[in-house]
Amino acid sequence: MEVIEKIDNFIALISNSRFEKYLFLTEKDKKKAVELYSLNSVISQSLYVPIQGLEIALRNKINNCLKEKHGEYWFDKPNLLKEAHQLEDVGFVKARIFQQKRKEVAPISHDRLVAGFSFGFWTALFGHDYEELWRQDLKEISDSGVKGINRKTFSGSLDNIRRLRNRIAHHECILLSDLKDNFSKILYLASLLSKETEHWIKQNSNFENLYNENKEVLNKLRK
Repeated sequence: MEVIEKIDNFIALISNSRFEKYLFLTEKDKKKAVELYSLNSVISQSLYVPIQGLEIALRNKINNCLKEKHGEYWFDKPNLLKEAHQLEDVGFVKARIFQQKRKEVAPISHDRLVAGFSFGFWTALFGHDYEELWRQDLKEISDSGVKGINRKTFSGSLDNIRRLRNRIAHHECILLSDLKDNFSKILYLASLLSKETEHWIKQNSNFENLYNENKEVLNKLRK
């Protein structure tokens, strides 16, 4: 009874609604549900490094290309950004930094603005409205030498990775996602942007080992 009480207290702290998914997956076995919750946490942690590596490489390669073609403040160029949420993102980051620097004389730096834009801001640049931008400017973000790279090479995979990133950021269950496929997509896109980034991800992520150790459990969940 003491063990059940402790588990119940833990579940209540996490919240019953958030834990409902794990209870469903374990047919309401609370002990197994807690084990799944813990597995979800460590796998989410193992994907942080790969997503971080890809996000930083993507952000900097895009920024370098657009800065060269349109100047440091390319994101302020009229009609370059086409999505409302991107314009809102720029405004929000400017307002936040201005609030932080309101007592400073120095202007808001380009680098600080770029670093503040969300992953969704960057991935949106591969939407169909940006086909012309890709052809004129962004196709140079890949220096891998791989032929046939186009906007769609990035767009579909980035959308999946963005959704996975958001689920991780909000501490949601990711165990039903195709984690191995997402990790492969992260590595592939990283390799197109920078072989060094791909190598860094492989050297600093324990996802593959963790996935292989729990492959049987994960495959069973997705059936």
